[in-house]
Amino acid sequence: MKVRIAWVSRHVPIPAQVRELKRIFGDISIVQISRVFTDAEEVYREVKKRNCTHAVVVLPLSIISLLLKHEDIVWIYAEMKALHTCDVLYCGEWDPDTDVWLPLKGEKEGRHMRFKKFWRIKEVRMVLEELTR
Repeated sequence: MKVRIAWVSRHVPIPAQVRELKRIFGDISIVQISRVFTDAEEVYREVKKRNCTHAVVVLPLSIISLLLKHEDIVWIYAEMKALHTCDVLYCGEWDPDTDVWLPLKGEKEGRHMRFKKFWRIKEVRMVLEELTR
């Protein structure tokens, strides 16, 4: 049975990510959801409306933490390693199979990121300590 995976991000999945999802889940269908959301419930409704059972989410942690109450969806995090800041046209390390380039506003340069692996999101925690002088 084909696993329907929502891809909740402004960016489409790169080849290495698609291959890894296929390795993990077998036969898959990726459904791109690329828009601005007002809250976590809106994200959840969009994923459910598309009949997805899994979702790769590139969202603020505050929204991800609220999504976790919906246990009928497997929430997935794509770990990306920040390599450096560069102009992608002149970068000797660029690999279109594993890399994404996030432009810096008003600059020719951007952040060069490389896909590492996927993680199932189980919990989002913030551990605080009193700030003292």
